[in-house]
Amino acid sequence: MSGDEDLSLLALFRAEVEAHAAVLTDGLAGLDAGADAAAIEPLMRAAHSIKGAARVVDLDAAVRIAHAMEDALVGAQEGRLALTAADVDVLLRGLDWIAALSTQREDDLPIWMIANGDAGEAVEKQLAAIGSQPPASDTSASPAHLRSAATSPAVASASRPDDADAAVKIAAESLSRLMGLAAESLVQARRLEPLAAALQQLKARQHDVADLPVLALSEPEPLRAGRIWLAAGDGHLVLRDDLRLGISEQPRETLHRPSIDIFFDSLARRFPGRLCGVLLTGMGRDGAAGLLALRRAGHPTIAQDEGSSVVYGMPRAAAELGAAGEVLPLDQIAPR
Repeated sequence: MSGDEDLSLLALFRAEVEAHAAVLTDGLAGLDAGADAAAIEPLMRAAHSIKGAARVVDLDAAVRIAHAMEDALVGAQEGRLALTAADVDVLLRGLDWIAALSTQREDDLPIWMIANGDAGEAVEKQLAAIGSQPPASDTSASPAHLRSAATSPAVASASRPDDADAAVKIAAESLSRLMGLAAESLVQARRLEPLAAALQQLKARQHDVADLPVLALSEPEPLRAGRIWLAAGDGHLVLRDDLRLGISEQPRETLHRPSIDIFFDSLARRFPGRLCGVLLTGMGRDGAAGLLALRRAGHPTIAQDEGSSVVYGMPRAAAELGAAGEVLPLDQIAPR
């Protein structure tokens, strides 16, 4: 795996899928018609987390499949339907499809989607039909059947030089996904001018919600109460020795730019008063080590809990590291 791929959001999506796939695989394999809500709860949460991770990297097909899985599990948890062995098989095949997608390199995603897009749509429809109509005729297929799609004849023939004239039939929707993925593979998202426009939109939304000025920091500014600062560009937001907020290009070799770890660490080393460090929903581990530095410096620290997180990655890493003094749902954090 290349260094660039390690730094990609797709690699973080892969890690999130790996973390939750084991929970789903083991839980679904042991699920029976009489399973209670407590047994289904972690499965529903795992599907929800995968859905959130897929949304971050704009993999809409995976978002839809994970959402359909979550809906089926919620229905079973609430007692609106009893999952049959065939239903569990469809859920496992939906998970297999997402897992197979997550293993692809960015350069390989377009051809993989051409070969496996129809299979994904079929699984999505079968998931939506759980509890409302009989499963499709191919529900007896095992999860291994879907995994083999990654090496289907369509992929093999497209990858052999001697089949350069071979044609592949592409549906309009699949072509649209292909064009989107192909475009995404040619850019570095953090270095595009449209990021500035997106940042302005984010600032406007946050201002509407918080009724506080949301500012993009581009030059050193003193700390002031009642303001929300965002790091502009790809530098790190830091607290400087003169106790002003600034942007630092160092360290350059970090997984994330800007990095929450770098910001929290600068606060732990330099802030003279009392502060509270809070780490909210997000993919990966950024912020966990920095939150630990704040806690070791004597500051109270909070991580968002799994139930209220869209993607329970960063807060989970903080909790596992012992960086969070408290783990709270979102609506209980502000009152603290």
